[in-house]
Amino acid sequence: MMAIITFWSYALLALLFAGLTALELRLRFRQPRHARLLLAFAMTAVWAWVRAINIDNNLVQFCESGRNLLWLGVLLSLLKAQGSEAAHRGINWVYGAAAIVLGFQLIGDFLSLFADDR
Repeated sequence: MMAIITFWSYALLALLFAGLTALELRLRFRQPRHARLLLAFAMTAVWAWVRAINIDNNLVQFCESGRNLLWLGVLLSLLKAQGSEAAHRGINWVYGAAAIVLGFQLIGDFLSLFADDR
């Protein structure tokens, strides 16, 4: 029973984010900030679907790392859109450190896709 609930929860999430991706693509795909949001929506839909069908745990982790990195980019673009670069200098270091960690995690997850699990 729990497996069915888990599947349909992630499948519904994938469907909703695919719908958001289609809506973003149709209505507001004009600026780079919207392109990042579009990619984050699409990657979240892919991650949710892969998680729903649970193809491979390594693939789920890889998709999750990519999704997290894209959402970090969306948050950074929202911060940059508010202006006042001097006021955000400290937070830029935090975003940079998080991006480095997520980048290394993405590389590690990518390499684990091809690892021999015997």
